Amino acid sequence: MTYILYTNGVLEEDGFYLPTDELNPDYLAYLAWIAQGNQPEIRPGAEYLAKLESERLNRQQLRTEYQNTLATLQQIEDTQSPTNAQVIAAVKFLAKTLRLLLKLIVKFLV
Repeated sequence: MTYILYTNGVLEEDGFYLPTDELNPDYLAYLAWIAQGNQPEIRPGAEYLAKLESERLNRQQLRTEYQNTLATLQQIEDTQSPTNAQVIAAVKFLAKTLRLLLKLIVKFLV
């Protein structure tokens, strides 16, 4: 028998979930297996996986905002005389992108 340890319980190799409950005979069998010197495979819990997915989506959003900003700036650069609305839109895009970039930098530095 092999087990996979999550932050909120244990999964048997057959897919049966064991909550951390010392009144559960299957969980007691798992503890006896550990007492024999065995080690479960360790995997992160759902909270950790959700956090990773959130960070991935934040990076994706940042890339999208960055690409939009570059496109807007390129449009202004290509225009002989940009309108005030185009300049304001570019500055807003740039400010938003910089704000997201700074949040990302701070998150990785802390």
